[in-house]
Amino acid sequence: MWSTQSRLAYPIVALALLAGLGTSAAAAASDSGVAAQSQGDRMARQLVDDLTADGLEASRGYPRLWTMDDCEAGYEVTFNCYGNNPASPYVLPAVAPWPDEYVDPATEGAFGRVRPGYTTTHRFDPREAVVVFGTMPPPGRYMGLQSYVFSHEWVVPEGDPARPYGYPWITDAASGGRDAFIDSPMVGYLFATLPRDPGRVQSFSSLGNSINNVVMDGDASGASFGEQRYFIITPDQVMEEKVRTALDALGVPEEAVFTERIPSSFAGVPLGPLRLDEASLDFLHGFRYAMPDDERAAKAWRSTLPLQVVRVREAPSSERPAEPYGDEPRDPRSAEDEADLRGDLAALEASVTARATGGPWNLEPLPAPSLGEPPLMGNVETWLGHFGPHCRSVGENCLGDGQDASYFFMPPQPLDSGQVYAVLGTLGTRTGNATYNGLSINDASLLKGVSNVPDEDPGSPETDLADSAQGYAATVEQADKFFVHFFTRDCDAIAGLTDGACTTITENMVPMVTDVTAPGDPHLHGYFTAGLRSYVKPGTERGPTTVYDGEGQYLSGQLPPVVLAFTTAPE
Repeated sequence: MWSTQSRLAYPIVALALLAGLGTSAAAAASDSGVAAQSQGDRMARQLVDDLTADGLEASRGYPRLWTMDDCEAGYEVTFNCYGNNPASPYVLPAVAPWPDEYVDPATEGAFGRVRPGYTTTHRFDPREAVVVFGTMPPPGRYMGLQSYVFSHEWVVPEGDPARPYGYPWITDAASGGRDAFIDSPMVGYLFATLPRDPGRVQSFSSLGNSINNVVMDGDASGASFGEQRYFIITPDQVMEEKVRTALDALGVPEEAVFTERIPSSFAGVPLGPLRLDEASLDFLHGFRYAMPDDERAAKAWRSTLPLQVVRVREAPSSERPAEPYGDEPRDPRSAEDEADLRGDLAALEASVTARATGGPWNLEPLPAPSLGEPPLMGNVETWLGHFGPHCRSVGENCLGDGQDASYFFMPPQPLDSGQVYAVLGTLGTRTGNATYNGLSINDASLLKGVSNVPDEDPGSPETDLADSAQGYAATVEQADKFFVHFFTRDCDAIAGLTDGACTTITENMVPMVTDVTAPGDPHLHGYFTAGLRSYVKPGTERGPTTVYDGEGQYLSGQLPPVVLAFTTAPE
């Protein structure tokens, strides 16, 4: 079967000037990327010519990076940076609108500036396809493609057609763990319309299961990294066959082609309408690439982006009816049950608290986010309900949800009164629940990812997550399966407490509470959030999961991390 879906990413890497053999290797990789780009360019021109000769309309687009640097400009359009993954910027296909397509001024610049005549969000003709192909990035621990509904018109609740969801919809949508966010400044990120068009809801919600590297390979071999791969994104079965036929004529092997179906419904929830008019769904596509094995090779790939984008549709004069796909079932997710580690997690919590409040640190406990006892970070899908079809049904912003990872998140916390935070939990790469882990820092005033702490960092192993709980091994039986990481404005002041596992949150990362000139929500200046991502459970195609009871209490699966808060005790 040719199916699947996905989203796209790859990490931001800070590189110093290269020298010696490193420079030669980087130059060789760059030359290879330029050659691949040139070859891909010729193939894209030929593909457009062949599709046009077949009576179809076709045009070329281009790949565009969406990085942290694009956030502030986009925030002016959406008031939201969507909690972007700081370890994995996105590659977004930019396409030329069809002559009869509504181009929404309310989303112009939402993901940074594009070339004149192009857009990264678009309506979908029911008989079209977006084709993305080229050289995949160098080996790493994740890559994937996924499409989203970016915006849609108001959702009308069943039984109450007179009152659409809007800010009044919050009481209808709130349940379980949502309440912790509903009662916080986060609510504006979870429930909002487009600032330039209050009649459209920001959705950024998944519409299927991603096409990631495991799906491409049929296993976790990594065989697709660095190879030529082709993706057909379409709601029309006939258009899929026409594009596949054209690719076959160009010598593309069938096993290198993957279709991301835009389904009639996802997990039983209808998706639509698919048209080109103003009232229809607005779509976005993203490719992610994360945790490369070789940072230099990754930088060379990103600098050339050897990917091509082609948009094709049936000619408007054609009377051929669309042949839509049916329902896209949600792929099952599982987890190695970590319930037997709850005792160790409690022991780790007690040990971290004892060390922080005893000895020379002179810290005192503070109330942490009230997400349960002990204070936990919530799984945004199984605890908060962040899943594409559900988000669309209640008018919620899913913030680019997906099935490839679990994502634990905490409500905004203040930084500028001497606060010190410790985040501790299980490390999925050690418990069998993740191919890679990342602990992100987000500027709450923009909901912008600003930094990432990886599970392993060869360049700075003393600050990564792996083995960061070994200093508590005397009281925690399986300390190797846990991590501890601190966040504060000045890690040097608590250096002996943290064993180096600490991130200083600078003013450039999160503005001071007194900074009235910084961009973003002024009520959230001086506040940060933390998020733990666990990508792709080994032996599966999807991320791990967590099971809660009806009241949001943990039952089984991946253990939620704990947040401990401290402050400098008075003299």
